Amino acid sequence: VFSAPGKRHPDDARVTDLLFDIAQETYGDFNTISPKLEGIRKRLNKDFLDYFGISHSFLDPMFLELSDQLRTQDPNQKRYFDRVLPQGERIYVTIVEKVMKDVFGVNARAYFPEDIGLITNGAFGAAKVDRRSYEKINEQLMTVLENTNQIILFPGYYGISESGNLTTLGSGSSDYSGAVVARALNAKLYENYTDTNGIHRVDPNLVQMPETIRVLTYDEARELRVQVVHSDTMIPLREKGIPMRVRNTFNLEDNGTLIVWEKEGNHHTIEGISYTLDCVSIDIKRLGMDDITGYKGRTLDVIAEHDFSITSDDSDRDAISVVIAQPQYRGNNKDQQQKEFYSRLSELAKAIKEDKFLKPDKVNIDPDVALVYCVGQNMKGVSGIAGRIFSAVGDSGINIKYISQGRSENSISFGVSNSDISKTVTSVYNRLFTSV
Repeated sequence: VFSAPGKRHPDDARVTDLLFDIAQETYGDFNTISPKLEGIRKRLNKDFLDYFGISHSFLDPMFLELSDQLRTQDPNQKRYFDRVLPQGERIYVTIVEKVMKDVFGVNARAYFPEDIGLITNGAFGAAKVDRRSYEKINEQLMTVLENTNQIILFPGYYGISESGNLTTLGSGSSDYSGAVVARALNAKLYENYTDTNGIHRVDPNLVQMPETIRVLTYDEARELRVQVVHSDTMIPLREKGIPMRVRNTFNLEDNGTLIVWEKEGNHHTIEGISYTLDCVSIDIKRLGMDDITGYKGRTLDVIAEHDFSITSDDSDRDAISVVIAQPQYRGNNKDQQQKEFYSRLSELAKAIKEDKFLKPDKVNIDPDVALVYCVGQNMKGVSGIAGRIFSAVGDSGINIKYISQGRSENSISFGVSNSDISKTVTSVYNRLFTSV
């Protein structure tokens, strides 16, 4: 299962991001296509076709189709973008098929979501896979696996709605696509190849040469919100108990991180620390709210009605705090996208204040929150863990804005200012992993 080509160096751009820029520039002016499209083609020519000795004309039909997609007017902008963005995966998997068959003589074939029945709920930009997909994919591909030696190639990142529209599964979701296929085919193991030696205990950009976590449970991996794996990847694997191994494409001698249903043996109380930058906290106060049946439920309903996803929430007798992560701003008008996000946020705050059931005494929005997650299955029932975490933060002179204990007791999350994230994570890591 393939993603579109990513960054080749820190200053580079992912092909999907370039397609986003192109779609953004073309939408509304469908007769003018950005010169960046030719830049993508030159990049593919140089990096793949020239390297393997394939004629540049091989890409002609694919880029003709992409040009047609860009020029086709659509009153629904989200549908238009979802038609364009998966073309990176579609083109790349076709190149890989060509290389494997013609250069290496391997029996390989590219299959596409629309061919094998990877159906989604049709939500543009953040679609979810319909459970009927598992049976359809199994029907289409199991015969190939059982009766041939063919290698199946598949583009990640998107599926097909029942109405026939291409719908993307969210940024970085090729991992999720692979997990869906693995579950459909009852795989014994799902391997995910990235550019790190598995999942680290902490961001290596903040702590030099952190240890690799060798074993995690599905729940721990989801709680950690690891950047190298899409957040929904564990869901289909967990349903079937399919283990997942995260490995480094460029260091195959390292076994990476194994993600399983249940760990055996002794493990760290805290397995890892991660964080999410640029969150917004909405703090709602009303005296005696805990005596009002359904108060929290109504609060969450209002937030959902305004199309916000909640990253974390916590409450006490007279207050509720809800944390929302800012969306991924992409393309050439990121400032405008952020402005629109804060405009929607203001509308949400107004709706909460004016809600006839909620009637809050005060609503406060804090746009400067970074969430830190400390995760470990073994922390449940162990005394003193929270004290060690928060004393490390306090000893560093950092103000904690928000605290939440995970319902499963596998995690503790808390919020600090974005500017304090490096100092916070480093302090907690040193307290938990280098002082014992």
